[in-house]
Amino acid sequence: AFAAIAARCDAAFQQALYMHLLRWPYAEFLRHDRGVLIGDIQNSRRAFSDLSFVFFWTVGPIVVELLMVGAILTRTVSGGFAAAFLVGLLAAGSGRQGAAPDVPDCRSVVEAVRAAHVDWVFGGRVV
Repeated sequence: AFAAIAARCDAAFQQALYMHLLRWPYAEFLRHDRGVLIGDIQNSRRAFSDLSFVFFWTVGPIVVELLMVGAILTRTVSGGFAAAFLVGLLAAGSGRQGAAPDVPDCRSVVEAVRAAHVDWVFGGRVV
């Protein structure tokens, strides 16, 4: 479900961005450096995509898991214990500074695997 929502958010952002560009007066468009404009568009798309990736693949599922744990603890033990457990869990997790250094970025891993495949196919003669 989160993947579908993230894909729709990315599509809506890109559509809004391009519709805004299409409504721009042509004279205004010509006054700007096209290389800078294209770079800004690509950076904006990438930044929004990264934000939606982080939210829908990291923050969203964690919030759902915490709500489920809270509901289960409330039904099985007590509401006070569930609240104390969740507050303690959040307090313990807030002391961490960033991801663990041994956890690679999934996009870097995918790019490394692709590079290895290309290197294998061309026998190390990639220019």
